[in-house]
Amino acid sequence: MTDLFSRLVEMGYAIYQFDVAEMIDPRSLWEFPNGWRPLKEVGVTLPEMVTLLSDTATIFVSDVTVDGFAPTAVASGFQIEGNVDLEHLFVGVNDVLPKGAVSSSSDICVVAREVEYVCAQITSRFTAVCNEMAVDFESVTMFDLYVNPSGLDVLLQRTVVTPRNNDTPLPVFNNARPPQ
Repeated sequence: MTDLFSRLVEMGYAIYQFDVAEMIDPRSLWEFPNGWRPLKEVGVTLPEMVTLLSDTATIFVSDVTVDGFAPTAVASGFQIEGNVDLEHLFVGVNDVLPKGAVSSSSDICVVAREVEYVCAQITSRFTAVCNEMAVDFESVTMFDLYVNPSGLDVLLQRTVVTPRNNDTPLPVFNNARPPQ
């Protein structure tokens, strides 16, 4: 999770969340290796922060548990009312870490910028307690912002969270850039 949405609210934008699975085929967002399935097909318990999203987010988890944690992929979609300030939107965006997380670092960069599309990536590394063990995690989030000059802008957020010291095959982010 990131603080981007609280920033959008502070900037005066109205935000409406939509169910990604109803609007977009989730498998078009990532290329999943074998062993990744939708959350509803897997009997795992997710951290509280992810559970809060499960009603409107699309969630996939790995069959492989590493240090008591199943690597997780989450996609959320939002419509934004107002003209988004593309120059300042991603400046200083940070991950909101789980309670008790320590040793955090993050990097954010704009991957693509066009007139009506911006893609940014944030990578975070942190240590958190999972099943009473200190575990080093890495979180990679892709933001795809589609600017619609005559209507609501659309922001798609895709995140993969996994323990750092593992060899579990991870999903690969597909290009979400609109067709040219």
